[in-house]
Amino acid sequence: MKKLILLPILLLSLSVFAQELKIGPVVGFNFAKYGYGPKMDEVKMPSILRTQLGIVGEYSLTEMFALKSGIILVGRGTKMKADVTENGIRSTLEFKVKTLNLHIPLLVGIKLPVNDLDFAIFTGPSLGFALSAKGDGSWSNIGTIGEGSGSNNTIPIGNNDSDFIKSTDMGWEFAVGAGLSKFNLPLNITLSYTLGLTNLDPNPEPNSYMRNRSLNFTVAYLFKVKD
Repeated sequence: MKKLILLPILLLSLSVFAQELKIGPVVGFNFAKYGYGPKMDEVKMPSILRTQLGIVGEYSLTEMFALKSGIILVGRGTKMKADVTENGIRSTLEFKVKTLNLHIPLLVGIKLPVNDLDFAIFTGPSLGFALSAKGDGSWSNIGTIGEGSGSNNTIPIGNNDSDFIKSTDMGWEFAVGAGLSKFNLPLNITLSYTLGLTNLDPNPEPNSYMRNRSLNFTVAYLFKVKD
């Protein structure tokens, strides 16, 4: 949490040296899932569609190099499907996890002007905090509980063995973007991929893991604060 408090101070100090500072709201959507292991043929984890909303800033240190950061509310999660047949009995499970995360990227980039578009490539670490988690699911012939379903159930967050998902997530982000300022549009369009590095399972079995994976598409409306 100290990092979260110190980040705005860091960004403010960087703006003193910036050639150009832009700040504005950002909205978008993402295809989120959990990368997991060991892999099992009976278990599938397809992506789910989530949304995001926040504030981002871009700092042009030179004409070629820039920093990019923000504080963004991002939907994460996954969908799990399992279909197992054992001793002639078919068991199925379908479960969806939806989390709301506070996402803080800190990226460094290279600007590549192409014709009338301001292209840029960014990469760097990101820090995430899970604020809430909900789960929906249905099942049949799972152990002795027969058939059933549940919706909008709260999922415990934390680092205890009884929790389902860790509260803090470190990741690495890769992004490509294009600015439309030369068309007199203060818009920035970005396609990025978030690679989670933290094992989100608070009590993993040996060699098992569960990590965030997210393909993101965002549009930011950036106001020029400093020339």
